[in-house]
Amino acid sequence: MLINAYLTVYLFTFAINPRIIMIRNYTFSVLFLFCLTFFSCKKDPAVINGNTPADYSGIATIRVENYINRMYIDLLGRVPLQTESTRDLAWLRANNLSLKSRDSLITRLQTDSTFTPGDSSYRRAYYQRIYDLSKARFMEGASEDEIGEKVGPLYFGKEVARVKGDSIGVFKAQEEIDRYEDISRSNRQYEHHSI
Repeated sequence: MLINAYLTVYLFTFAINPRIIMIRNYTFSVLFLFCLTFFSCKKDPAVINGNTPADYSGIATIRVENYINRMYIDLLGRVPLQTESTRDLAWLRANNLSLKSRDSLITRLQTDSTFTPGDSSYRRAYYQRIYDLSKARFMEGASEDEIGEKVGPLYFGKEVARVKGDSIGVFKAQEEIDRYEDISRSNRQYEHHSI
């Protein structure tokens, strides 16, 4: 209601004299943000008494297997081997599909660095998957070879600029080279938590 009053005054003032708007524009913006911040609606938390989670023991095995398959595909980019699927299904069933057991399974797939058939380790496969998804999204799936193809001419251009005495050209080329090499190194840097 208060915002409507300010908006009405603002529009009426603009209709009378447009130059006044320029003077009052900043004041209106500050007042509008203040009103928006302090008088906006707040969501009340919904708490339902007696709301207990469902018993997971009755969930069909196929649904749990689908859950495991989806987890492997999302985190590692591949379907689990039969031994992995059987092992993880038994683990989840033994722990009644509890949230803690599901969370520990996800954590194992993200952090376990022991050798795994099909991958060097779950951890390595997880970080490679994140890198591949990010590269597909932000670089349209450019391969390491394509990145290397961009760096070669830049090195040549840098040398040409150096021979000509063009220090600005050298620094610009080196800056581009560093950007492409940072992309190539980012996979391992992310895995080792250095970025």
